[in-house]
Amino acid sequence: MKSQVTTKKGDGGQTRALSGDHFPKCHPIMECVGNVDELRAQIGLLRQAILAESLSEAENHAAFLLWVMHTMFPIGSACSDPVNKHPEYRKLELGAEHIAKLEAEQ
Repeated sequence: MKSQVTTKKGDGGQTRALSGDHFPKCHPIMECVGNVDELRAQIGLLRQAILAESLSEAENHAAFLLWVMHTMFPIGSACSDPVNKHPEYRKLELGAEHIAKLEAEQ
């Protein structure tokens, strides 16, 4: 199956959030979503650089960074649907166990 990058509908300077609402691309919600996506991409690059090193702790660090990347998906979802119009898109909610893991790793 071939995937498409575009919807071929044009955007008129607007983009649709996970909530279904349309916002200008410069709206704070879209800025937040974009920043979370960019941070996730940068963490992915860092993870790959760590794996390329032959350090004894590389695997542990890479595993933690992968966990952080996965944890960022619900953060991005919450940014894109701040009033929770589509709870079915939120398969994971962050909780105390996530904070505990972050605190243990720092």
